[in-house]
Amino acid sequence: MKKMVGMLLGLMLVCCSCLRDEIRPCPPLQVSIGVKDKNYFNVDDVERQGLASRLDEDLPFRSYVSTLYCALYELESGEKVEVKPHMEVDNEEKIQRITFSDRLPFGRYRMVVWGNLRDERPLEGDATDACLEEHDASLQDIYVAADTLEYGYAAYRHTVELERTKGKLIVLAENMPFPVAASVKEVSQVYSFVQSDLQYDEAITHRTHTPWEDPYRMLTETLMGPSVEEDRSVLEVDFLPEEPGGGRASPENIHITINRNELAVVKYVFTGKGFEIYVLVNDRWEAQHNMDID
Repeated sequence: MKKMVGMLLGLMLVCCSCLRDEIRPCPPLQVSIGVKDKNYFNVDDVERQGLASRLDEDLPFRSYVSTLYCALYELESGEKVEVKPHMEVDNEEKIQRITFSDRLPFGRYRMVVWGNLRDERPLEGDATDACLEEHDASLQDIYVAADTLEYGYAAYRHTVELERTKGKLIVLAENMPFPVAASVKEVSQVYSFVQSDLQYDEAITHRTHTPWEDPYRMLTETLMGPSVEEDRSVLEVDFLPEEPGGGRASPENIHITINRNELAVVKYVFTGKGFEIYVLVNDRWEAQHNMDID
């Protein structure tokens, strides 16, 4: 009897040892980051006018987004639990993979990723929103992604895709009465803050002074937040001459709309008496007539 009990105890110890040896370590949370908005929605229309070029959508990740900032939050409390600060994308991969600490407890989390920020100063508060005009952010094509992640033993791999937060204004001029040295542009009623879920806030007037490097190719491109309302942003442009003291050319103001991830294109044609103004809409130029500007 004692011999039988001893054999059973020995068998139990062997079994327990085997079970313990077969338990795998908990896999860390892994997130694959892709780029959704590689091209503007209307790039093909603008490309047909010779004013833009469609990017190949199979290029390395850094061809679209060159820096990343990642933050992970506990979903219920909103507490920030881990941050991957400013990271330069220096590889040729088409997807970037982030691995979080293997000490992270299983649970539900919210992840926020910012792309193309040169530093963290434009990030506000807990880094779930950003100022599109802070420091050099006004010059950058800022991207963001946010998602809720369920992290568990069988759910540790997730994917998020970055979306563009801004639109771009393209201004060109033809038949100018003098060589143009620079232009000053103002666009009213555009947003300056974006939250991680692509909700916008704080309307501003976006002002830029742009030197024209080639007086015979008069074209400028300006990134900015989207308009507060459709057709409510007012575009004001002044063309400045190369000769000191020369008179500036100031076409009439027009209403435009800046949309997220879209190109807004405005053309000014000098006729000798004044300017004809056209906006590219659905692959065709639409003339802009005198309008009441508030």
